[in-house]
Order: sequence, then structure tokens, then C-alpha cells
Amino acid sequence: MTKLESRPIQGNPWEEMFYIDVAANLQSENMQTVIKQLTRITNQLKVLGCYPSEDVAATNVPEDLL
Repeated sequence: MTKLESRPIQGNPWEEMFYIDVAANLQSENMQTVIKQLTRITNQLKVLGCYPSEDVAATNVPEDLL
């Protein structure tokens, strides 16, 4: 994880949404495990993008996560 931000949810006092920036390949076994675990404990999970870098290969984001 390279970044973690929280923002208040408008109209829902004491509730926050989180933005997490991770340097990893979405198709890796470890990231798939993390995504599955997060979907169990969150109301909503949305992948905003997946971008190639020197250390991480580009991937296609599954439609159900967009």
C-alpha cells in the first residue's frame, strides 16, 4: 500500500470512505485474496484503475469491479 486516505460520506455522520493506492497486479493471487476479503467487510468496493509501472505489469480490470 502506497497511500491511504479517508473522506467523510456526505449526509452520513461518522461514516467514512477510504481511498487506497496499492502497487500490485490485480490478477495476482494475493490481490485477488485481498479484494475478496474487502468485499466481505465493506458496503462497496470500486477499482478506479490499474496502471502499469516499472514494477507492476498492466492488467485488465474485471467489469464487476468497475
